[in-house]
Amino acid sequence: MLESLGLTGNLLEKRLSFFQKLSAKDRIDFYGFLESLVKSEFGTQDACAEVAKSLERQADNSIFGKGKLLKTARLYREIEGELRLGNPLHVSLAGRVPDAEIMMLLAGYEGETVDGLKSAKESAQRSSEIKKRIVKSITYPSALAAGVLFALNWIGNNLIVTMEDLMPVEDWTPPQQLMHWITTNVSVWAPLAGLILLAFIGLVMLVNIKFVGPGRESIAVIPPFNVIRRLTATTYLSTLSSLVLAGLSFQNALVLMKRRSTSDYLGFYLDDAVKKMKSGLASEGPGKAIACNLFSPWVMVKLDVYSRGTTEEFTDSMREIADDAQAEALASLDGIARGINLILLIAISLSVAFTVVTMFGIVGEIQSGVNF
Repeated sequence: MLESLGLTGNLLEKRLSFFQKLSAKDRIDFYGFLESLVKSEFGTQDACAEVAKSLERQADNSIFGKGKLLKTARLYREIEGELRLGNPLHVSLAGRVPDAEIMMLLAGYEGETVDGLKSAKESAQRSSEIKKRIVKSITYPSALAAGVLFALNWIGNNLIVTMEDLMPVEDWTPPQQLMHWITTNVSVWAPLAGLILLAFIGLVMLVNIKFVGPGRESIAVIPPFNVIRRLTATTYLSTLSSLVLAGLSFQNALVLMKRRSTSDYLGFYLDDAVKKMKSGLASEGPGKAIACNLFSPWVMVKLDVYSRGTTEEFTDSMREIADDAQAEALASLDGIARGINLILLIAISLSVAFTVVTMFGIVGEIQSGVNF
């Protein structure tokens, strides 16, 4: 396949030895620089050369961050070299950037280069925003979980040890003995809990990959599948609108997305849309062919109504709908994070309360025995 894209063995070897996937920030800068220069009548190859020169000049005058500047300059030099050999930008970046952005660059290559770069940059910005929100949603619950483990471990190694000196564990009540086991065996059950969590994540990923079709919608409202559904809807609409803006027809854009998509979940709905397009359903508006169970009823209404306008108006509307779908997905993600946070806060509160009750209970029993 790489040979069909015009990549030689030497180029592939150079790519594998030097490049890794570009971060969202690097991709945003890359597309932005090239878009600006191409608008100024530079060719893509010359634009890469100009950015590389600027980075190299900055590196010569820098002490800190010089290595990063030179590494980035080498990226532009490498792309410049591949463009000089006749490999278009979407081929040169294959394997380094997400497939969605490759599709937009391909559409720009067949239509307007600036439109393709602009669409790819917007896709990278959207990806960056989603990633930041996911990291933010995970970080705080993870910190709370670590706090729970630390608190339980500290209780087991300090307070519970003191209680053992006051009264033998075999004389404790069953709830007190349970507390003793939990706090003194954190190193035993915590890794097991981690494995269960990893198994759950693996199960979710497996279901997301394998379970597609109408039956998938029966679980689409259950977290985290509701978030996956909305993010997939966002990807669908934003990528499609970007490809159309870059110069492809709706049908060709859908076919390209289906061919390049790595998600069977998204691919199922893309295949359905292509079939509807070929059957002539799009004569009533492309929204009729695009509409599917991946979208909420309100989005379906918007797709139906907005598609009755011009292609440009409908494309702009799709981008707005994609923004709304992304906002809904991020809101759902925040909701899941808040739920986990609440559960962990309750766990911390119960741990402290149970410990205090246990301590007072043991002390009370000891005092009763002394008084007796």
